[in-house]
Amino acid sequence: MSARLILASAMLVCDVLGNLAWSADAPRDLDARKAAGLTPVARSGGQPVDESALRYYASRKQKERVDVEIRRLQRNYPNWRAPADLWTARPSSENENELWELYASDNLEGLHKAIEARRTREPGWTPSTDLAKKFRRKELRKEIIANKLMGRWATAAAAADRGDFGPDTGDVETLWDIAEVYARTKRPEDALNILTLVLRTRSESQERFATVQRAISLLPMIDAERLIAMARTDTNGESEFSSLGIDITRARIGAFLHDQPANNVSVADLTAFRNYARAAADANQAGLVAWYALKRGDLYEALEWFKTAIAQGGDATMAHGLAHTLRKLGQLREAEEVAYAWREPSATNMILFIDIMADQLTRAAPVRFEADRLSRFAAVTTQTSSGEGAQALAWYAYNSCQFEISSDWFRRAVAWFPKETTVFGYALTLRRLKRQQEFVEIVNRYDGLFPKVLTLLFPEQGAEPASPCDGPAPAKTGVAARSAEFLDLSNSGNSKGRMLQQGRLGQAVPGPPVLSVEVANNVPQIRRSDFPIAVAPENPLRFPTAETFRGISSMVTEWRERGVFAAVTVARRVPGVGVLPYEKYGLKLQSAWNGTDQPNLSANIDAQAPIGTVWYAEHTALATDTSRVATAARPGAASSASDASPPGGSAPSRFHP
Repeated sequence: MSARLILASAMLVCDVLGNLAWSADAPRDLDARKAAGLTPVARSGGQPVDESALRYYASRKQKERVDVEIRRLQRNYPNWRAPADLWTARPSSENENELWELYASDNLEGLHKAIEARRTREPGWTPSTDLAKKFRRKELRKEIIANKLMGRWATAAAAADRGDFGPDTGDVETLWDIAEVYARTKRPEDALNILTLVLRTRSESQERFATVQRAISLLPMIDAERLIAMARTDTNGESEFSSLGIDITRARIGAFLHDQPANNVSVADLTAFRNYARAAADANQAGLVAWYALKRGDLYEALEWFKTAIAQGGDATMAHGLAHTLRKLGQLREAEEVAYAWREPSATNMILFIDIMADQLTRAAPVRFEADRLSRFAAVTTQTSSGEGAQALAWYAYNSCQFEISSDWFRRAVAWFPKETTVFGYALTLRRLKRQQEFVEIVNRYDGLFPKVLTLLFPEQGAEPASPCDGPAPAKTGVAARSAEFLDLSNSGNSKGRMLQQGRLGQAVPGPPVLSVEVANNVPQIRRSDFPIAVAPENPLRFPTAETFRGISSMVTEWRERGVFAAVTVARRVPGVGVLPYEKYGLKLQSAWNGTDQPNLSANIDAQAPIGTVWYAEHTALATDTSRVATAARPGAASSASDASPPGGSAPSRFHP
């Protein structure tokens, strides 16, 4: 007989002798076990495990018998592990029954008072290790739940850290609460460890099922996938989590929409989810299929599913997706109507409506719009103080030779959202109208920030393209022969709208409400030698409307001392902007806000402008766009369908007339 076989036989004999010894020596009833200070029952995977014999041998320091009993329990209960306090636990005294009863009834306040009273009567007495540990953990469990209900996640997480709940998986609900607390406090790894421990040590199907459900709702999907992979399978190879298929597919789609890693959605799973979404009363399910199709580039499927979602009672988010899809399909008029109809419930739809209209209005060759569409867009632009909407109307009016209306809209666009193309368009319009004073002030005010504006003062850098407005005007007949119409945009009864000026190429553009600030036009033609010219430090574009201005004009003049602001003739340098055109003529700029006095085209945005400024935001967006273009130009780059906005996102709002 080999040595290995002899050793195995000896171990088997020891196990048998150990069991016989337990029947002879160990306490035989529950009262005797309590008297010995034992914890008679533990649990492994939902099954009760009697640890009385093990703790009895440990209390007598009989290591050989402890080892035999551990092997026996592990053989009968594979998921069971020996308790950590096996050799250190203090046995309970015979008269702790009253304390255990208070513990079992969850009367923690009464238990605390009883322990303190016992210590007073019996100096030096301490509760057993088992009672003290369980009492402390139940107190912490109560603290965790209370803080969770109050939304104090950080405090609850601190209590969970003090409790060391990991080794004991008997209270699964507490472990679920702790996992949620960790997930809410940005500790997904700790939450994953807790839920993994539950799956490894628990065998009850409903507990495992609920554990994976919580993982899907709490953890990043890539972490939840690790728990899903721990599923047990039946004889047919079916996963125990197969009934969670819809929830798992929904979570994978959500991860895909938010560019988070997760397993791919199979064709079978997607088909099952489509059938579920079609029959569901919740429109968000159909909307999820629609957003998924939109991001994958299947526009016609996205269109049908967005329509289904709205038919099921979908909200403004579904309407945003529908308008976005129609726009990508080139159905701009339909997209415009959807975005306008749903503009009030969602700011993203308001932005998308302005974006769709502005894309069409800023084309170099303007198309004719119905008068009511332009009036509607002008009203929305005025209501929202949209700089993008105002500059779109301004460019449309300019390209239609309606220069007075164009200047009015450009003026508002510069006031609401100043950027280079808008300021350039305003200056270009003022120059066409020969309003020299305003033209010079605008150029001088923005020359340091938008160097393109200076090209209007130094035209030798390139001739401007010919404008259709430079030729003779076509003969006007019928309605076009009328020189102006009136439109009341305010509906207030006290304010008249501006006149509609009939253009040569496009539809007449309604003007904005009247401003009270008038600028003199008494400056002669500017020569190069006259530049730079001082301008007033106050920006007239920031002045309030006529009604408000009357009430505060006296206050403005009262607090400001005369002569406080010295005339500034030279602009301050802007970090990140190269050599300005007029520097070639020997003019030197003042130092920038960060002290630099040389042109700097550094790619580091943080070094160019303070974070939070419009200038910083625009250049950051420009750098991002440039990076995306470079990425798209590489072979194998992702398709343009990836720019679809997920639910709750906003439509892009950039215009380049």
